[in-house]
Amino acid sequence: MIFFVLVACFVLFFSFLTGALIKYIFKIDKKYFSFSTPLGFLALLGLLQVGYAVITFKRFNTNVFTIYTVFLFLLIILMSLVFYKAIIEAVKKISLVKLGIALILTIIVLFIYSHVEINYRMDDLNFYGKFIVNRIYEVGTTDVIYSYQGYFIFLSWIIKNSCFLSKFGIYTEFFDIAKVIWIPAIITAWMFVFTSIDLIDYVKEKVANKSKWLTYFVWGVAILLFFSDYWYINSLHASGTLRRLAVIFILILINNYVNEKQKLYKAIPICLMFGAYLSISSSAFFISIFIVYGYFVYSMLKNRQSYLKEIAVFLMFPLSYVYIYDLMYLGSNLLNKVVVLFYIISVVLCLLKWDRFVEKILYKIRFVIIALIPIGLIFISNFVNWPYNISIGDRTFFTPINKFDLVPDLLIFDFSNLTIFMNAAFWVTMFYFLYKTLKTKKYNFYLILFGVTILTFFNPFVYKFLTNVITSVAYFRITDIFYNPIILIELILLLINEGKYLKSILIIITIILLMKLSTVSFEYLNFSEDYNYIYHTSNEDLKIIETLTNDYLKYDDNETINIASQIYGGQFFTPLANINNLLEDRFSYIVAQESEFERVFYRRIPGFDDMQVNYNHACTLANAEDLDYVILDAQYNWQLQEGLWPCSELLFEEGNYRVLKMNYDYWNWNILQGYTEKYEINGE
Repeated sequence: MIFFVLVACFVLFFSFLTGALIKYIFKIDKKYFSFSTPLGFLALLGLLQVGYAVITFKRFNTNVFTIYTVFLFLLIILMSLVFYKAIIEAVKKISLVKLGIALILTIIVLFIYSHVEINYRMDDLNFYGKFIVNRIYEVGTTDVIYSYQGYFIFLSWIIKNSCFLSKFGIYTEFFDIAKVIWIPAIITAWMFVFTSIDLIDYVKEKVANKSKWLTYFVWGVAILLFFSDYWYINSLHASGTLRRLAVIFILILINNYVNEKQKLYKAIPICLMFGAYLSISSSAFFISIFIVYGYFVYSMLKNRQSYLKEIAVFLMFPLSYVYIYDLMYLGSNLLNKVVVLFYIISVVLCLLKWDRFVEKILYKIRFVIIALIPIGLIFISNFVNWPYNISIGDRTFFTPINKFDLVPDLLIFDFSNLTIFMNAAFWVTMFYFLYKTLKTKKYNFYLILFGVTILTFFNPFVYKFLTNVITSVAYFRITDIFYNPIILIELILLLINEGKYLKSILIIITIILLMKLSTVSFEYLNFSEDYNYIYHTSNEDLKIIETLTNDYLKYDDNETINIASQIYGGQFFTPLANINNLLEDRFSYIVAQESEFERVFYRRIPGFDDMQVNYNHACTLANAEDLDYVILDAQYNWQLQEGLWPCSELLFEEGNYRVLKMNYDYWNWNILQGYTEKYEINGE
C-alpha cells in the first residue's frame, strides 16, 4: 500500500500548494476553506485542463503532456517560493484537531473501501479503466471527446511515471488496474473527508445563535443524509464522488461571489472549478450550463451589475467543450460558430461598455425570459417526434433511478419504501423555502438555482428533449445541482430558524436521519480469506487468469489473442498486452440491444433478467469473431458450455469456472460427421 499512498501524496502535496496560492492571490474567504488541499486539487485539475485540451485538440505528440505537466508543477513550486507567505498562512490556518480527525476518518474510509467488492461490470470502471490504461501505453489517445477529460489524462500520466519509485526499493509491480483503483481512491477519500470536515466552518457561520451543539447537529445531519449512500465509499475509484464534491466548491464560491463586492478577477477560481468539474465528468458539461443559467436568472432578478462579463468567464470551459464536441464529433460547425459569436459579442459589449445597457433591458423583461425558456423546451420536447434514445432504454422520468445510475432517487413515493419519507421532507422543505423567499422577495442564490432547475430542466415535460439532445443516460445527474450538502444545510437551517417549532423540527429531522441510516447496507463488504483487497475481487478469479496466461498462452509478439471472459475485469488482470477480451462487461439492459455474440456469451447471474438466445449459434459466432479462448461461469452458464462443445476443448477448471480453448478444425469435423450444424448469422 505504501506505493499507492506515496503517489497519492505527491498529487496532494501539489494540491496543497495550489490551494494555498489560490486562496492568497484571489483573497478567497478562508473561513470556509481551512484545508487548502481540496480546493487546490480542483484548481490544479482546472489548470491542467487548459493545457491538456489544447494538446489533445492540436494532436501534439504525447510527450507534450509531460512537458506541460512538469512545467505546471515547476511553476507552482516557483510561485510557492515567491508567495511563501501564502504557504505559511495556509499552514497556520490548519487546526491540528481538525487535521487529526480528518486523517483518522480518511484511514477508516480507506479501510472500509479496501474490503469493498468492486463491480467490474460498472460502466464507468469498465470504460475509464480501459481508457486510462490505453493512455498509459499511448493507445487510443485520440478518442473523440473523452480524451478531453483532463482528470483521466492526469491519472494516466501519474501512473505511467510512478514506476520511478522502484529505484528507491518500493514495490511497484502491480497490474495497472490496481493503480487505477487505488491512487484516485486515496485522493478521493482525502477530498471526501477533508471537504466534509471543512463544512463545519460553513455551518458555524450560518447558525444564527452560534450554538456549538446546533452547529454539529446541522452539519452531521446534512453530511450523513448526503454521504450515507453506499456509492460514496463503494466507488471511490470512480469519478462520481469527485463530481459531486466539485459542485460543493462551485456553489460556495459563486454564493460568496454574489454576496461580496464584485471584482471580476475573483471569477477566475470559479472558472477553474468548472474546468476541474468538466475534466472529471463529461456530465459536468450540461450541469455547468444549468448552474450558470441559474446564476443568470438570479442576477437578472437582483439587477446585478456586470454579470454578463462574469458569465462569459464562468462559461469558458463548458463552451470550449461545446466547440470541440461540435468540431470533432458532430462536424456541423454550427455550435462552434455560436460559441465564437457569443464571445465576440461579449467582448464588443464590454469594450463599448454596453453590457450594463443590455443588463437593464434584461431586467425589464426578466419574467418573460424566465417563463419563455421552459415553455419553449416543453414545446419542442412534446411536439417534436424525437428518435428513440437507445442509451436510456425504456426509462421514463419516473423510472426508479438507482437501477441505472448512482444518483439519489428523489422521485420514490411508494409507501412500502422508507425513502418516501426522506423525499417528502426534502420536497416539502424545498417548496417552503421557495414560497418564503418569493413572499419576502429576499432572493437567495441557492433557492433561485433550485427553482430555475426544477422549472426549466428537471421535470417530465422536458425529459424527451433533454435526454435525446443533451444529457442522454446521465439526465438524473441534474440532481447534483439541488441535492448536495450545501442545499441540505440551507434547508435544515431554514427549518431550525423557525424558532418556536425548534424541538419538534429537531425530532422530525432526527427520525428522518435514522430512517436514512437504516437503509445503509454493508452487503458489498467482503472480509473472506479469498478476497484480494488490492484488486477488490476474489483470489480465485485472479488464479484463473494467472493459470491461463502463465501455463497455456503461447503466441508471437505480433499476435493478438481473443478471449471471451466472464470474469469481470478479467482483461485487467494480465500482464500480456496482446490479450483482447471480446466480451464487454456491461449491464444486461445494454447488452440486450447489442450483437448476438454479446447476448449469447453474456454472463448470466441471479438477479438479472435473462435474454432469449440460441446457444446453438455459439460456435458460429465464436468463429466469426476469431475467438481463441472462453472463460465461463459454468454454474449459471451451462447452456453456453453445451453450445460450445462441438468447437472447443476443456483446458482446466477451477471452482465454478471452466476455461475452454477453441478448436475450429474439430468443429468442422463435427459438421462433416453430421454431429452438429453450421448456422448462418443474421445480419444485425
